[in-house]
Amino acid sequence: MASTASEIAIFAAMKNASFFLVLIAISLLSCGDSDDTPQDPKGLWRGRIMVDRESQGKELPFLFEVREKRDSLIAYFINGTERFSTNSIRYTGDSIFIRMDPYDSEIQAKITGSQMLGVWMNYSRGNNYHLPFHARAGENQRFYFDQKPVAKISGRFKVQFGEVENAEDAIAEFVQNGNLVIGTFLTETGDYRYLEGSLDGDHLQLSCFDGAHAFLFEATVHNENKIVSGRFYSGSHYETSWKASRNEKFKLRKPTSITGMQPGAYQVYFTLQDLENRILTPDHFSLCNKVILVQIMGTWCPNCRDQTNYLKQVYEKFGTDSLEIIAVGFEPEPSVAAAKLRLVDYREHFGIKYRLAYGGKSAKKSVHLVFPGLEAVKAYPTLIYIDKKGNVQRIHAGFSGPATSEYTNFVSESDSLIQALIHFNYDSIPSDTSITPRVNPLM
Repeated sequence: MASTASEIAIFAAMKNASFFLVLIAISLLSCGDSDDTPQDPKGLWRGRIMVDRESQGKELPFLFEVREKRDSLIAYFINGTERFSTNSIRYTGDSIFIRMDPYDSEIQAKITGSQMLGVWMNYSRGNNYHLPFHARAGENQRFYFDQKPVAKISGRFKVQFGEVENAEDAIAEFVQNGNLVIGTFLTETGDYRYLEGSLDGDHLQLSCFDGAHAFLFEATVHNENKIVSGRFYSGSHYETSWKASRNEKFKLRKPTSITGMQPGAYQVYFTLQDLENRILTPDHFSLCNKVILVQIMGTWCPNCRDQTNYLKQVYEKFGTDSLEIIAVGFEPEPSVAAAKLRLVDYREHFGIKYRLAYGGKSAKKSVHLVFPGLEAVKAYPTLIYIDKKGNVQRIHAGFSGPATSEYTNFVSESDSLIQALIHFNYDSIPSDTSITPRVNPLM
């Protein structure tokens, strides 16, 4: 269903307004609606967020469903095969507030008739970062289409983001069924998670909204092997070009080759304070003679969330007698207290049983202050595998999660390494031999 003229006008006004004026715009639209009876929020909704910076009406569509569960509301945001849920919902009078836990963002909207109109606030980018939001009840189609696709694009493509002088290589994986397309993009620092969209004639559109990401991809499909004239929008703060050519064999650098140790360093030293205010160092008695996994992460990072779900499985599978996991959060919050509170909420949201610690601000240079033995960290998350003797055996930068074809291989290889490190017989190594990340009988 196309937007009405009044919706477009209000959307455009909201795009450039202060938050106070946004609320006035919401009020004006609801006053002019012929059906001003608040609707029960339960049911399926088609949401739209305006993401372009030039106020040209560029909208990111997505589907979400609100249900009742044990006398409270729960919202499911649908992206491809993923249903991202949150139960942090307040519904009072004609207003609804949907916290996008575990991310620090929120939908604030007024329900009038069969519509929601308001804003998406992304506090992780500052209190003034808000994008216009609109939703209609009962609509179940993400993108509208009426033309037969010009080609079948299922498969793997080599992608170039940006212009040649500053281009970034990536991989696209698409699965097409008629007009419908799902897929993702893989980069050396992580994947774009679950994307969903359509191919309408030669017009390809994909989107994702999960509370942290507001991604919109558009492009022209030239034929089954070539995609051109692409634009990528990340919220209203970033936009770039992209193009792709079919290439089933193209590979990115191995994630284990991106970040290493400083020359001559084989052990990583740190002094951390966990959320229970216990001091942790590599030689702490609770870590002695154990394999240690250190996750460099942030609560704001969806790829970190995917890796966290994997680490929870690892912790359950291998137990605590021979393994410790320490997640070190680097957060944008202005104070240490606020950052630790975010980590506490994150731990509770995911039911994490291993240790979490605050590392510092979310700038990558902050990581070097905590882990001076590392080379420059290029990606969140970064996972460090440390053997029972304190030597770093592997550093895995970025994360290709369950939305990608790489995930199954990662789990298999990571589990095998952890098991080998736990059961390795160090007594078999001559006393004058150093086990290093590059001279290692396990690798």
